[in-house]
Parts: sequence; C-alpha cells; structure tokens
Amino acid sequence: MPINIRVMQAVDVPVVAAIENAIFPFPWGEQAFYDCLRVNFSAWVVEVDDELTSAVEFQQRSIVGYAIVMTVLDESELLNIAISPAHQGKQFGEYLLRFVLGQLWARGIKVVFLEVRKSNEIAKHLYQKLNFVEIGLRKDYYQTKEGREDAILYKCCLNYEEQGT
Repeated sequence: MPINIRVMQAVDVPVVAAIENAIFPFPWGEQAFYDCLRVNFSAWVVEVDDELTSAVEFQQRSIVGYAIVMTVLDESELLNIAISPAHQGKQFGEYLLRFVLGQLWARGIKVVFLEVRKSNEIAKHLYQKLNFVEIGLRKDYYQTKEGREDAILYKCCLNYEEQGT
C-alpha cells in the first residue's frame, strides 16, 4: 500500500481531529490543531492510497495519521502523534516517527522530547525501539475516566555528542 507523508494543511484539520477523537478519551479539539498550524509548529500527515473500485477510477489518498512538533532552538517536543484505529499495527506510526526524526535531524535539531501515558505500552515500545530513553515521570499528568494517570518522559538524541547528556 503506497504511503505519502506531507505537511499538514488547514484543510486536513477536520480529518485529523476525527482521528484524534477516535483514539483519545480526552482529545484535542479542532481549534488546537488550527492553532498549531497558525503558530508554525511542524505538522505532517501520513496518507495512503484508497482502494480502487474500478480500473478507471481516480485514485484518492486518505489521511490515516499525523504528527505535530514544537521546536525551540535546537530542541523539539513531539506534541502529538497518532494513527487511525483501522491502520494501527501496520507500522504507519513507526514510518511516520522515523520520517519526523529525519526531518528534525536535517534541520539541526539535537534533542527530541515527548511524553506518553504510562499505560501506553505499544507507544513506549516504539519510542524505545527508536532510541528514546526514559528520563522522568509526571505524576497524575493525564486525565482518565477513572481519575489521573502518570506520564513517562522520553528523550531522543539526534546528535551523537548529546548521547551522554
């Protein structure tokens, strides 16, 4: 299945927000995504080719995931990354995250930070696979239906000299 990653545009926000709503119990609203674009955060969408229903039908692409990054000087924070439920488990998340890290490295970013729910074992495994290391904990950071949940903080060094710090 051919995939494409491109810069997120305002026209993509309703689809991105729908993915967000399908995944997270306390999702970002559409306005949060528009605000990220307005303040020039880096944002990408991952698209896949739709199945063709006939040989002559024009092939469309569907957005199946997104990533948003905030950068200050030579450090970035991955604010949000998600893949639609129907496309999870097919390595789209890993492909997107590798792409994002490559883009940040090319821009001279040395360190990337993120936080993840303590219970999100699949995401934690992916981050560790891509050389993120656990650096801390935020107690009761995320809201849940039952109360609060801790956030695990991760750091990934994109510059060899930063590995020891």
